Amino acid sequence: LRAVTSTLGNRGHAAIGDAFDPTFVHFISNNNGLTWSQANSALGADHFRDITVDPNSINTVYAGGSSRPHDDGTGSVVPGDGAIYKSIDGGATWSTIDNGIPLTPAPFSFSLFGTVRAITVDPFSCAGGPPCAGASQTLYAGGSGRYRLDGGSIVKDAANLYKSTDAGATWVPMDNGLD
Repeated sequence: LRAVTSTLGNRGHAAIGDAFDPTFVHFISNNNGLTWSQANSALGADHFRDITVDPNSINTVYAGGSSRPHDDGTGSVVPGDGAIYKSIDGGATWSTIDNGIPLTPAPFSFSLFGTVRAITVDPFSCAGGPPCAGASQTLYAGGSGRYRLDGGSIVKDAANLYKSTDAGATWVPMDNGLD
């Protein structure tokens, strides 16, 4: 178990992290954790490292982890992705939100950002607020980043901190000075 978060009422989210094999990564409880069920619809993650609920919109859930290419069970390769995910229905279904996160070329894509280790919502970035009148808009995602040596110089392929100001639709690097 990598992360647990809850919303108002009796809903809780558990994030499973397995460093070696893809797993069913997200579970949801609607009875204060007495029972849990899988909620992985449309989720491409191998595992989650962090999960958070938007305090201004409790049905909006964000998560980060890792995703690498894998066989879909029929012999076809499913590419990896940027490993940042969003649900707008309380965690029942998920979408990948990785626009701006650098990936390796297809068909065996995976994130150069690496494992997303933390995702944070700025609760004061909501539409029309404060006081808030909707979901938060600003998010931060922290990950491994990627550096390599090229001819004696260090080259950054991906930052280790990204920011979104449009609820995860796009991401930009935010790690100047963190090298």
